[in-house]
Amino acid sequence: MCKISVIIPCYNQSEFLLEAIESVLNSTYKNLEIIVVNDGSTDKTAEEIKNILPKNVILINQENKGVCLALNNGIEKATGKYILPLDADDKISDTYIEKAITILENNPDIGIVYCDAYFFGLKHGKWNLASATITNMLLENRIFKSGIFRKSKFLEVGGYKKEMEVGCEDWDLWLSILETGVKVYKIPEGLFFYRIHANERTKKSLNALTYLKIRLNIIKFHNNLYKKFGLKFYILLSMMFCKNLLSFFYKKIKLIYKIYKCYLICINCKKPLIYGITKQKRSKKIIVSLTSFPERINEIHLTINSLLHQSLKPDEIILWLSEEEFINKEKDLPTSLTRLKKYGLTINFYSKNIKSYKKIIPTLKKYPNDIIILADDDLYYKKNWLKLLYLSYKKNPNAIHCHRLYKICFDKNNKILPYSYWQKSIKKQFNNEVYLATSGAGVLIPNKKYFYKDITNEELFMQLAPNADDLWMWAMAILNNTKMQLVKNNITDLIYLNPKREYGLSSGTTLYKTNSVCDNDRQLAMILDYYPTIEKQILKGILNV
Repeated sequence: MCKISVIIPCYNQSEFLLEAIESVLNSTYKNLEIIVVNDGSTDKTAEEIKNILPKNVILINQENKGVCLALNNGIEKATGKYILPLDADDKISDTYIEKAITILENNPDIGIVYCDAYFFGLKHGKWNLASATITNMLLENRIFKSGIFRKSKFLEVGGYKKEMEVGCEDWDLWLSILETGVKVYKIPEGLFFYRIHANERTKKSLNALTYLKIRLNIIKFHNNLYKKFGLKFYILLSMMFCKNLLSFFYKKIKLIYKIYKCYLICINCKKPLIYGITKQKRSKKIIVSLTSFPERINEIHLTINSLLHQSLKPDEIILWLSEEEFINKEKDLPTSLTRLKKYGLTINFYSKNIKSYKKIIPTLKKYPNDIIILADDDLYYKKNWLKLLYLSYKKNPNAIHCHRLYKICFDKNNKILPYSYWQKSIKKQFNNEVYLATSGAGVLIPNKKYFYKDITNEELFMQLAPNADDLWMWAMAILNNTKMQLVKNNITDLIYLNPKREYGLSSGTTLYKTNSVCDNDRQLAMILDYYPTIEKQILKGILNV
């Protein structure tokens, strides 16, 4: 029988698993066992996971039942007097276990031992956790998941609760153990390391509504503790609840307001006051280009109306559709859309379905020397939207201009961080920083020569980034040393035709949802692997945005 069992639940984290196991095997305390619970992973088969594990590691395979049941399953089979839960993407110091067991062995009144902690991965530095007093613990969790505790206490309180599967199952466990009357001890050394990465479970799961649900569960399961610590605590807790609730309701009210604005727009745009495209043809045309697909074809006329209503008139407005999606071409389109042709709309059909790239690639091929402005099919554009882009272009005709920029962020080793860590919708640009223009809010391209030669290589971009046209355009601009410039007085308050769909309150396809599945980070990695000079150019400061 060993003294301590280290339980490592693993769901699709095999890339980190060996690093976690190695940190335990390097421990100065050797009387231990390691149990890996494979919770129905899909990134590797059970056999593949078994083959990568050291021989002295116990593997338990189960259907995907969630982290709570995975931990309970592992601890049930554990032989150790003490338990250390360790996520597959985290690590411990070589002395953590030895120091914790020494404290537990010499102090029977202590039930949980933890330590100072540090972040690693995409974020570095000390994890500043307040002391784990009972009042602090009732306010928020102050102990990371990998505290070391007595198995007897775990069994006494019934283990991890299935109801806490949405998150903070460790918080609930710590409170349950504290209710048995034991104490907590914190080792004043940084002996635990918490990995920050794009797919970490906590980052994905804890939105405002989920966190509110977690708090209500915590209060329900530990009602006696909350009553015991009286009015003072309830005041503090109420303040925290109010903060979360206000944040949640503010977002909902803002969404309702946007829906109402969209409703008014839909009414008013039926008879716009100023309508059409320019009658005075320019030597260098201004072409607004966009695309759509069957799910949105019945509402895109609202977007087109807003484009026909611009204070600065374009020379052409082109809607590109795929022949594969609209087999009968215009016969498949609603009259609310086709009637706009008489006001200047051009509807073209492309032989292939190259997804969102249809808004840029066919137009670049057909009009390589003209100004191209990209728009999305689910937005209503304010009257001055196009004019602001054009005025910005007139001041600097050698840049790509946009209403919305994302700042690309780097880790301490100057590696590009995952897309989810980029700074969204920046308000001000600085030199020697790198930015990405998002085409939905509006992007002006002076002409094709401002992109690298591969920009229209359909086979290549459909292979590397089939759902990330903005990333592809960014890469092609970087390779061509083309700046991306934020428009003065840029419009960032986007008006969606269907806000409920865009904000996830109804079903429907958005590029955000598609890229959540298809993984912007994977597509970015594919581009950077194919074009290694992109990062080199950035680091050398060749591109001064």
